[in-house]
Parts: sequence; structure tokens; C-alpha cells
Amino acid sequence: KAAGSYTVRFQRGPHFDRTTSAAAARELRDSPFYDQLHTIGFDDTSIRRILAAHKPRMIAEWADITLAARERNGSDFFTTGPEAYFLDNIKHAAKGMRTPPDWWRQMRLEEEKRRREARRDHTPSPAVEQRPSLDATVEVDARNAFEQCMSRIFSDLRERGVPEEEAREQAVRIATMNVGGRFRRRDDAPQRAFDLFGPSAS
Repeated sequence: KAAGSYTVRFQRGPHFDRTTSAAAARELRDSPFYDQLHTIGFDDTSIRRILAAHKPRMIAEWADITLAARERNGSDFFTTGPEAYFLDNIKHAAKGMRTPPDWWRQMRLEEEKRRREARRDHTPSPAVEQRPSLDATVEVDARNAFEQCMSRIFSDLRERGVPEEEAREQAVRIATMNVGGRFRRRDDAPQRAFDLFGPSAS
């Protein structure tokens, strides 16, 4: 205002308008992709940014590919880490400049072939409920958890505009990865969703 006399005016910035409540954190963790992205190595801030920037179909596909690459080839497969691998691929895929690798396509074809053979050969019997690799109670809990998780993911994807058939396929795949690991036993661990959940998982 004059020599030695100053006035400072502050204005509320957009930073203070961000939602950081516990409800927002719960909403983020309820995303069907949260567990996958967290397993890849992303923190909550990065996951929120990924969910806002990319379509659910692409997130589901490249998260699956990244986790499958680590399981198939080990951590040494990634030059700069799984997070960088995921981000580089999904950014290029979003621009139409990248497609899933050949090994991924072949793996999907083999899994689909196994599902078809399992559906064709499956005949319900008491023996199914007496698998030596899983305790009966654990198996029931696993099925219930899988069905609840799959239903929630399917509903979320449908609300996001994903077509029904595609949403169902993604829901099965994501629920399998999220729920399956919690019910594996060290001495006789099923390696595929079908081993744990049977034909109902397909």
C-alpha cells in the first residue's frame, strides 16, 4: 500500500477441494482392479490416476498380462519393473500402437481349450465334493467368496458401460486372481481357477 506497508490475499486452491475422506479410500479399494494394480506395485495415488485415465477393458487386460508375465518369467523379465511395463504397454495400447503379446494370446487359447474340455467331461458326483487337495469347508468358503467377488465386479463393470459378455469374462478372471490365492494350500496348491472352483468359474 505504501513504503513498508503490504497486504497479502490468499485464495483457496483446488488442492483443498480434493476428496481424501475415508469413504473415498474405501471406494478406491472397492474397484475390481485395485488388488491387481496394488499387486503389480502401484500405490493408491497411482491407482486412482490409472482408473481415471484408462478404460476398464484395457486396465483388466494389461493388468492380467503384467501379472501373468511375472508368474511365467519371474521378476527378471521386467527391465525397469512391472509398474513401468504396465504403464508403457497400456499407454501405447490406448493409442492403438500396441497389442497383447503372442504368448498371452496362446495362453488364453490353451486356457479356453481346457475350459471347454472340462465342461464337456464334467459330470457331477459325490467324489467332486471329496477332493483330497481341499478341505470341504475351505472349498465351500472359496466358492462363496468367488461368487460374491465375481458378482460385485460384474455389476461394477456393467455400471461402467462394459458389454455384458465382456464384463462377465473379466469378472471371472479378476475374481479368480483375487480370491484363488487366499484358498491355496502349500502342500497341494491348485494352479488354475478351474482346479479350485470347478466349471462354475467358467
